Amino acid sequence: MNKTFESLKNYIIEADTSISDLLDLYIKKSAELDRVNQLTEDLSKKLLESENINREARKEIESLINYVKNN
Repeated sequence: MNKTFESLKNYIIEADTSISDLLDLYIKKSAELDRVNQLTEDLSKKLLESENINREARKEIESLINYVKNN
């Protein structure tokens, strides 16, 4: 009987260790995902800014072309 309880105790310890390992992995991966999401958001903002700059530059160039054509 004592052997059975000892064996059961060992299984519980192993399960607890596995759960702790999985929780640690989850925490690590969650933090990595948060960093990736922040990077994605930052890159999206930079892309939008770049597109806006390009759009404004295109408007300026078109205005200059029209000015040159008309003068």
